Amino acid sequence: MLFRSSFNALYPIFAFADPPLGRNIPARDIGFSLSAAGVATIIFQVLIFGRLRDRMGNKATYRAGLGLFAVALLATPTVPFADSKPPFTFLTGDVWMWTHLSLVLLAKTIASVGGLSSALLLITNSAPEPECLGALNGLAQTLSAAGRAIGPVVAGGLFSAAPNNRRSGGYIPFGVFGGVAVLGFVASWGIRG
Repeated sequence: MLFRSSFNALYPIFAFADPPLGRNIPARDIGFSLSAAGVATIIFQVLIFGRLRDRMGNKATYRAGLGLFAVALLATPTVPFADSKPPFTFLTGDVWMWTHLSLVLLAKTIASVGGLSSALLLITNSAPEPECLGALNGLAQTLSAAGRAIGPVVAGGLFSAAPNNRRSGGYIPFGVFGGVAVLGFVASWGIRG
């Protein structure tokens, strides 16, 4: 999926890059955050997703996944700097940054599991007859592979080309993919059946 591969390419370089474009998080801490997101993915998929999908249905969980990808992508560049003043006096700037970043990673995790799993189920269910299921899955896998190949290249290029300032730099790469996710979310309301 384009959004997952783009986010996975953008997050480490955004977190590691020097301010004002990035957040200057040490590589070890970025690795820990990605490990925690991986554990959260497993827990969500094993314990929660099946029941949630049964209750909401494939279309709704797919739609929610696209919406959460949009939220995660558009919220990432708003992650505060470690030295910023938090809105609550009982937090430090570092705790505020990690709280915000954890919420973004949680939204991305839920979006990845819900969106991708439901998309595959919707594709399988959309086959008009069993004989064309192989061709339909082949086309879906081809388009998915294209998104996984193109997403990181475009994401990295946009991040490299972004102006190095606090006002707009980080918003360009995340905003492009977040905007596409919003368009996908809006288009998902057209799914019938």
